Amino acid sequence: MTSLCGVAVQVAEARMLVDPPLLRLESEASHAYLSMLLHLLASAPATLQEAAQVEARLYALCTATLERFQATGAGAEEAGRCMGAHLGTSRPLPLPGHPPGQALQILQAAAVVLAGPGSTHVHLASQKEECGARSPLAVAMLRGLLAYPDLAFKAHLNSLFPLLTRLISCQHAPPEVQRTLSDLFALRLGPLLQGP
Repeated sequence: MTSLCGVAVQVAEARMLVDPPLLRLESEASHAYLSMLLHLLASAPATLQEAAQVEARLYALCTATLERFQATGAGAEEAGRCMGAHLGTSRPLPLPGHPPGQALQILQAAAVVLAGPGSTHVHLASQKEECGARSPLAVAMLRGLLAYPDLAFKAHLNSLFPLLTRLISCQHAPPEVQRTLSDLFALRLGPLLQGP
């Protein structure tokens, strides 16, 4: 065990590869795709919209992105409850090929290598950063649902409503997400509940 920790600490940071900015690239690609779909929805002829399945693609993109945002935050909240916000408070986990007590030590040594000595919030910080990075995308998707045609919005309301109500209770959602969600409820769901 000691040799494993020693080897892990000896890895020079200069030799570590930097991860590509996948979250930023995913966000940029999703924003571009959303812009294209909204442009087609607003200005393309109905035959092209039907052929390209613009409404279905917009619905799928918005719901998948919002579900991922909600799940990312739920994972951060669950990790906080399970880990007590510190790596050192977790009970030892079994690791195949190692005695039960060594699993936590190996995870802590890996965390020190990844985050630097003295850091105890490795997992939660990355989850919070991911939630923060996904927030503008969640806002854009909620605004995309605001632009969704009335009849199509009504048709998908049965599956949208539970997702939107789960987003209300997301503790990790920043104020901008909550404001846009409030606008969506006021402008789209309010008139539906009031009737003709």
